[in-house]
Amino acid sequence: MPVHFGRICAANCLSDIYAMGGKPLTALSIVGFPIDTIHPNVLYHMLDGAMETFEETSVALIGGHSFKDNEIKLGFAIVGVIDPILAQELDKPQPGDILVLTKPLGTGILTFARQIGRTYEVGLNQAIEAMCRLNNSAAEAMIAAGASGAVDITGFGLFGHLIRLLRQKQLGARLFANQIPAFDQVLEAIRAGVVPGATERNREFVGEDLIVDNGVDEEWIWLGYDPQTSGGLLITISPNKLDKLLHELVSRGDQGFVIGELTEEPPAKIILTTQAKKFRTYSTLGYYDTDMNTNPNVSDQKCCCGNGTSSTTGSQALTSQKIYVDFLKSVASAGVLDPKTKELILLALVIMARCEPCIQAHYKKATQMGISQAEIDEVAWCAIAMGGAPVMMFYNEFKKKLENGELTNAPSACC
Repeated sequence: MPVHFGRICAANCLSDIYAMGGKPLTALSIVGFPIDTIHPNVLYHMLDGAMETFEETSVALIGGHSFKDNEIKLGFAIVGVIDPILAQELDKPQPGDILVLTKPLGTGILTFARQIGRTYEVGLNQAIEAMCRLNNSAAEAMIAAGASGAVDITGFGLFGHLIRLLRQKQLGARLFANQIPAFDQVLEAIRAGVVPGATERNREFVGEDLIVDNGVDEEWIWLGYDPQTSGGLLITISPNKLDKLLHELVSRGDQGFVIGELTEEPPAKIILTTQAKKFRTYSTLGYYDTDMNTNPNVSDQKCCCGNGTSSTTGSQALTSQKIYVDFLKSVASAGVLDPKTKELILLALVIMARCEPCIQAHYKKATQMGISQAEIDEVAWCAIAMGGAPVMMFYNEFKKKLENGELTNAPSACC
């Protein structure tokens, strides 16, 4: 855990630079540590975790200051650079722009639950992984797509950071409550009364500037106020650039959740509603349509392997299924191999396995990622070379169904 603490702290401190479209260069540390009561190895592992994160993004830790304290404190001052023209382009949010969030919410609630002895292990593990993940690739995606603005979601929560933007620009916003993503078990924790104190302070900060429509459940309100650590980017982008942004995000292994839109009226107000518009949202699981009846929580995406049902259902079979689906998602995420290469490999494997739902899902995902038919055919023949005539017959039959328009409702790939 000390390594995670250091990684999360470094990622959180770097996030402001990425939200502005900048490039971080150097870091200075400030460390408070109770050397008399906690072993120095803890400090070593904290800083080691931070260094791992800095090395990942080529940031040099050039010095800092440490002092003896009664509790652990760790922070970094980050220096970076930004193109002034780009900075201006990322400061032009307009009415009608779409709001896209790149990480689920709930880190404050889940970590607070751990502090008070009410651990939600599945959700907490998801949150730790997300908090350790940098926002650099999401920032690259928004720049490539031509976003009009961005803020990183941290201590003020979703509502707090959004209202600061709206007050500054005198814009309004409509948020689609059921489209706001949460880590597994977060809503369960809220219903159980697990709400950190900073959530109430965020509620006071937003004040009367949040307007809640009838029919919005209370847990969505608390979720929006939840203080995040190393949260995602909230990106504003023109509707005609939305598909480009979502494609850029997923091609880098990030997620994109369409959660609302900017409006002209009422200025400096957030309207939280269940009346969601239809947008196409692109996550690492592929395209899916936003819908007011669909909650895009981490475990709620349908795929060729079935629905990733929450482990809180009490069914061991469903728990095992979810673990397996999460494993498949992890395998498909960006690593040494880029997402396109992995998808081509997965295509070859499902063809080799002669799994019809799987090939439908992965063919759909491959085409959405811009993979050409020629590339798909080439990997198919790699599978045929190893599997022989049965695999060739399976693939030819699939292509025949495709040409005849018989495959119109393919599932989304989860692996």
